[in-house]
Amino acid sequence: FIHAISSVGDPIILLVDDVQWADLSSLELLRNLIQGATSPFTFIFTYRPIEPSHPFLQMIAELEHTRITKTEIHLRNLGEKSVYDLVESTLNIDPKKARGMMPRTHEEMKFDNDERVEKCTSLKTLTHEICNITNGNPFF
Repeated sequence: FIHAISSVGDPIILLVDDVQWADLSSLELLRNLIQGATSPFTFIFTYRPIEPSHPFLQMIAELEHTRITKTEIHLRNLGEKSVYDLVESTLNIDPKKARGMMPRTHEEMKFDNDERVEKCTSLKTLTHEICNITNGNPFF
């Protein structure tokens, strides 16, 4: 199947998210897909930090000795300024009018009723608490 669709000539991208949760059977399927693909075919795998002994990393290391090219992109957590901008945009606050304040109602913000967040009275303190809770991870 993968050989047939990847030999048409149009570029194909297959994105597989959260590979850290893949079981051995799923990884074997991915191995077969990678080995059966002809160009132009791009596989993108996303995963959270995992141990070097994880079966996915072992599979990639084995495949590197064949014909695949691997590029790794390590994402860092967001800084407080980026989190501030993200929160400001999410809450639809006009930056010219904000001056650090946020809406008085918390209905739009559901953070699992976290008391630290509920007590925030400014965008700056909200941002600070979000950074403390998530360590700047935008996918928390």
